[in-house]
Amino acid sequence: MARALDASRAAIVARIEALERYAWSVGEAERAYQARLHVEELQGNWHQYQELVAEAGVGRLAVPEIDELAGEAWRLEQALDTARRALERLGG
Repeated sequence: MARALDASRAAIVARIEALERYAWSVGEAERAYQARLHVEELQGNWHQYQELVAEAGVGRLAVPEIDELAGEAWRLEQALDTARRALERLGG
């Protein structure tokens, strides 16, 4: 009877560990997916960035827009880095 209980306990522990690994993988996949959505959103604004760069020669009026672009570029870099790390952890 004790062997049966030990075997049952070991099987339950193995299932719990497998579920924990699965939950971690799902979390990593969700973070990668959210980063991908963010990248797509930023890419959707690319034409605006090009227009702002073209208008940058107009003078100092473009400085706030350029600062905003720099911030968005930084956020894009962070999203790409997060996606890259998540993919590496998932074995991609």
